[in-house]
Amino acid sequence: MINIKNLLDDPNAILEKLKSRGYSLDIDLIKKLNTKRKDTITIKEKLSAEKNKISDAFKDQSTDKAKAKLKEDSQTLEKEISSNKTALLDIESKLNDQLLQIPNIPDSGIPIGDENSNKVIKSWGSPSAKNKNDHSALFEKNKLIDFESGVMLAKSRFTVMHSGLSKLHRSLISFMLDKHIANGYKEYYLPYLVNSESLIGTGQLPKFEEDLFKIAGEDLYLIPTGEVPLTGLYKNSILSESDLPIKMVS
Repeated sequence: MINIKNLLDDPNAILEKLKSRGYSLDIDLIKKLNTKRKDTITIKEKLSAEKNKISDAFKDQSTDKAKAKLKEDSQTLEKEISSNKTALLDIESKLNDQLLQIPNIPDSGIPIGDENSNKVIKSWGSPSAKNKNDHSALFEKNKLIDFESGVMLAKSRFTVMHSGLSKLHRSLISFMLDKHIANGYKEYYLPYLVNSESLIGTGQLPKFEEDLFKIAGEDLYLIPTGEVPLTGLYKNSILSESDLPIKMVS
């Protein structure tokens, strides 16, 4: 989630970058909610201060009548404090809903446009003109992949790999893990299911909730990638610069 201070310090620059992604941000609503939040916190602090004064005064009273009056005032304040707390939670919820919808801010070096505007940073080798087929046609031709069985078992876009292709798939996973470990990465094996807090922290929720698989009656979702639980290991943590970089793979 974007830091609201960064957003409000230079809203025009961020609004311009978000426009390049086709995203329209209601900055006025965010400003309004943020002001309302600050005002509500100020009221909360004043009410708490008044409550403390009453508590201190209660200790110094000797008559039952004076104590009863202070008790009545304290109960009235408690109701106001409770109402203020509910209002603050509601405002913060609405504000966070707005902030959580904001996509990543594109870097100034990112070209604006479709995939045809992408820059080639580095290339390796030369394309071969020998085979014009794409990989799926090549695999089908050699009977290494079965699309029909994938549809039968699940639905469209699912596949069944077998023989040499399934072995290649398994080998590539091991190869890439070994390659990263050799370069100083620490290997992890993590849960395939995580809670909503982990998904909010990595930007999956609330934006992609309809695309995620959820366990009914549980705060558990199937992860889209290993990035989610890996990043989640450090949620609510403050890292020292001396601890960086942290190199993880799964």
